[in-house]
Amino acid sequence: MRNGIEAAELQRLVRYLGVSNGNMQEGSLRCDVNISIRPIGQLEFGTKVEIKNLNSFSSVSRAIDYEISRQVLLHSQGQVDQIVQETRLWEEGAQIAEFFDATIAAGADVKLAANWIMGDIAAYMKNEKVTINEIKLTPQELGELIASIKDGTISGKIGKEILFELMAKGGTVKGLIKEKDLVQIIDTAEIEKMVDKVIAYNPKQQEQYRGGKTKLQGFFAGQVMKESKGKANPKLLNKILLEKLNATS
Repeated sequence: MRNGIEAAELQRLVRYLGVSNGNMQEGSLRCDVNISIRPIGQLEFGTKVEIKNLNSFSSVSRAIDYEISRQVLLHSQGQVDQIVQETRLWEEGAQIAEFFDATIAAGADVKLAANWIMGDIAAYMKNEKVTINEIKLTPQELGELIASIKDGTISGKIGKEILFELMAKGGTVKGLIKEKDLVQIIDTAEIEKMVDKVIAYNPKQQEQYRGGKTKLQGFFAGQVMKESKGKANPKLLNKILLEKLNATS
């Protein structure tokens, strides 16, 4: 077999033959991978390297391709002696780490990058049963997304919507912002009009707010955000909303 995809096809084969369901996670099939490279024109294969700790065909495919690339790089750099016969372990979690490092290298805020990767991205991967290498989002675009939220171009709410689209379909942050007209509204007069409209449409809630039910501020904020299609700057929205709700006249 020449690459990871060919090895992963074994699962389809055993399922087609009806001899096994081929699920490595359930122990129905086990796999130890041995990899060696052979430059064009060379008859003998190079030193063999074994990889263990593979518990899915997705891992098998990525581990093979990664090890091939590692050996080819060493060979091209004249460091063939660094390819030694050994057993290496595939650490699935290290792929999450590489994505994080690449996101930081793209200039993203460290804390925000960690929060997004460990939060929404990890949840998406779990729900969709995909790995960090299988989502369509790239570290560069995650960095761009974080920067767009941080500089106020888009709101955090819009950022989440863009994030899930990027993971599922790919694309670019700037492209989606332009295509869907998602730039955050920071014009005070425009937000004031929306706040006035929402308050006027909800006199009962306004009366209850002024009667002491201040938690209704959240209701009004939600209505204004809905009116703005999620584009109103939250801080500016709440500042204007409080001023209007607490006005004596």
